[in-house]
Amino acid sequence: MNFTPLLVNPLSPTFYFIGIKSVYVDGIKLPINPSVWSIDQLGNGGTIIDSGTTLTFIAKPAYREILKAFKRRIKLPNAAEATPDFDLCVNVSGVSRPPLPRMSFELTGDSVFSPPSRNYFVDTDDGVKCLAIQPVHSDGDFSVLGNLMQQGYLLEFDRDKSRLVDDAEVEAAIFVVGRAVEAGFTHVHLNGTLLSLVRHVLSRKVPLTYYGTHV
Repeated sequence: MNFTPLLVNPLSPTFYFIGIKSVYVDGIKLPINPSVWSIDQLGNGGTIIDSGTTLTFIAKPAYREILKAFKRRIKLPNAAEATPDFDLCVNVSGVSRPPLPRMSFELTGDSVFSPPSRNYFVDTDDGVKCLAIQPVHSDGDFSVLGNLMQQGYLLEFDRDKSRLVDDAEVEAAIFVVGRAVEAGFTHVHLNGTLLSLVRHVLSRKVPLTYYGTHV
């Protein structure tokens, strides 16, 4: 179970702000100035986690480094035609498991968020995957980790302790149940550990998402 503190931004009190320390692509730390992720005295900047936003939007200096790192490491050919609003699209025709770089976020509280590549590369056409990360619209805007980036994770906002909880063990239970739901099964047989985890999650009445399927 991982924890990261929820940060307070008095000028945007309705959003859940988290602290990003570093970004890695294929295990390599990107040269991003830590100030890029900070909330300034005017309440500008910072990073929120938001289930109401689909894509992920990153502060421009960090976005440029992320885009450059992906372009440098991807060995797949570019898509034949550009996809509007996406800066990086690759041709994955005939490739069942395209070798896409892995990205991870080091968060405050010494936790690491390492989503699978399907959370930030999306299918935009047959045989085309695009990087589902974009720069923020204007300087001073906060970065946003959108719902695609969060899929497959159980994220619980613990307001009492002012922290975001990522329960990796419960994710295993969600994985099993989610796959069964996708396959159309109405009954799932789990071992004692997974069953207790699922019951624990459902008792919290927290909506769960597994790759877009609610369970």
